Amino acid sequence: MHDDQKYIDALVYRDDALVDEIYNKFAPECKRFIIKNGGSQNEAYNIFQEILKVVSLRHKSKPIELVVPFGEYLQSVYKNLWLDKNINKRQHDDQKYLEALVNRNEALVEEIYQNHAPECKRFVLRNGGTVDDAYDIFQEALIAVSLRHQSKPIELLVPFGGYLYRVYKNLWINELRMRNKDQSINIIDTENIKDPFFSLEQNKELQFIILKDSFNELKRDCKELLGMRMIDMSAKEIAEELDIEPNNVDQKMYTCRERLRKCCENHPLYKQL
Repeated sequence: MHDDQKYIDALVYRDDALVDEIYNKFAPECKRFIIKNGGSQNEAYNIFQEILKVVSLRHKSKPIELVVPFGEYLQSVYKNLWLDKNINKRQHDDQKYLEALVNRNEALVEEIYQNHAPECKRFVLRNGGTVDDAYDIFQEALIAVSLRHQSKPIELLVPFGGYLYRVYKNLWINELRMRNKDQSINIIDTENIKDPFFSLEQNKELQFIILKDSFNELKRDCKELLGMRMIDMSAKEIAEELDIEPNNVDQKMYTCRERLRKCCENHPLYKQL
């Protein structure tokens, strides 16, 4: 147990002297982090107050045994809290494309075809399909997205192209599995996105360190979700395992990948890549 365990206990037992020490030693770093990442001084104060309550409640319900310095533990809490708050309030500009599919906005739907159908065609052709297959899969993907958004509105937090890519990729993988039941499926990605979770071609050792550290900063639900993705579980299998709606798996996956990406980009070694 770390010597800083006293700070955890102080929050629960309201040791005024140690609580003051917590504010003096750790609040300035929280303030610097929040302001550096687009927040205000008032938001930094509110976040710091909130994380102290969170830590205190956690320790009351299930005692925390501190094995790292308290400042390091506290930093992971307020970083995740700030990231959560920003993700939840930031809707992507491409939300308009989701609305266009539901409301049949012909101009925007045409834009979707022009901007994203060629990429779908490249992906399908590179992975054993035909031009007709690509057309069918793209149509099916748009219908799937529209139905999902109608049944339970999707709040888009990533570019529409990235979201759509995952949908038609999964649809095509499922189609290949049905066609080739006795064969393994090897997929060639065509999406040009820097993704630290699935791209380790260069600086492998450094990227692995950054990825491992960043993955450990994620909340438990994201660790579980991304871990299941790594072993190639389907959306249906993931939904059953986590007891969530299958329609929510893709969106949760994108959210967790974005959290991981941000953690990687904030890692002190990231600039060395």
